[in-house]
Amino acid sequence: MAKELSELRFGQALQKLETLAAEEGAGIVRTDLMAMVSDRVKAMEEAYDRGDYWTANDFAERLRTQLHGLPQGKRVAGMLAKLKKNKQAKQVMKAQVGLRKLMDSKLNTRKSVEKAMKKAKSILAENDGNIVGDEAAAFLARLRELLLVL
Repeated sequence: MAKELSELRFGQALQKLETLAAEEGAGIVRTDLMAMVSDRVKAMEEAYDRGDYWTANDFAERLRTQLHGLPQGKRVAGMLAKLKKNKQAKQVMKAQVGLRKLMDSKLNTRKSVEKAMKKAKSILAENDGNIVGDEAAAFLARLRELLLVL
């Protein structure tokens, strides 16, 4: 079971726990593991509900293999299908990737910060009212502060 847990294969770990059910502590470990699985699925669904589709997709992709063989795996598969069908989710995820790349870029000169500000303003204009717009606005505020020290 240790190998399954280290590889985050919760479905297989729980199956092994079932065979060890008579051993002391197996029930507690099972309860804790099920709570962790539930928390991860809940976090995925909450990300989707707040419009953070990139995070929801990231959770779902990771959970797909981690929850193989568990009932929660069906919720993960449903989330992946929902994301695939949702045109707005695709657009938001694309914008999230673009903003994250911009946020990860090297910003060590005044020119690079000004260029990043221009791109961030464009992303904000295209995504005003969604999570990407909020993240772009916060990033712009940090860039303005950075300009003060460059």
